Amino acid sequence: MNDVNYDILNTKKLYRKIFNNIHSSMPELFNKLKPSCKNCKKNNICKIDKSNPFQTFEKNCNLKLWKQNIINALENDLSKDILYKLKEIEKDKELFICNRCTICCKFATSEFNYETLKEKAQNGDKFSKQFVSLFIPYNNIDEAKKAYPDYVKMLEENLDDINNVYFYYCKKLNENGLCSDYNNRLQICRDFPNNPLVLLPKCCGYKEWKEKHHIEALLSHATLEIIEFYIKKLKN
Repeated sequence: MNDVNYDILNTKKLYRKIFNNIHSSMPELFNKLKPSCKNCKKNNICKIDKSNPFQTFEKNCNLKLWKQNIINALENDLSKDILYKLKEIEKDKELFICNRCTICCKFATSEFNYETLKEKAQNGDKFSKQFVSLFIPYNNIDEAKKAYPDYVKMLEENLDDINNVYFYYCKKLNENGLCSDYNNRLQICRDFPNNPLVLLPKCCGYKEWKEKHHIEALLSHATLEIIEFYIKKLKN
């Protein structure tokens, strides 16, 4: 198993474990936010499931506030804490520097072909507009394989049809394999890698940053995914 395959499998396994742990802790959080239902206690007639915040409550039941309490906690407290943490992780990237291995310049992948990316750019997509201004497609997969063979091998082993993945390289690479306009590089180049979950080769200057914050990023993204799920469910 090559490094790329191991990295992906390990990340999936760890993410699943973190996701399940967070998900299983949510009922305890919801229970802490449950208001007391004085009317139900007084009349002893409550037939509502007091363990389920997703049901429809009677108008005179104080538990009708439960849903909003949870939404407020998820949107105003937990989400903000997670987003703040992600910004701190991003800020820490400034302590690391690019080694100019140029793998990110020689090997970019997309689920979209070149014509689709150009169409998206024409329709106002900012990322696509920058991307097609720099990157052009390889003529074939063998050319792309020379830039990052382990990654291409991983795709060949795990995808039913690798033809659904498109490979690109930057047209500004000079004869020495370096960026010919580094000081004026576009924002998508300056931002890369934009989070610690992207796959990075060992030679990348941000590999240490990725490994330092990998688990934190998994925890944050899993929490945000769960928050989004519950907010949607509570508002329906």
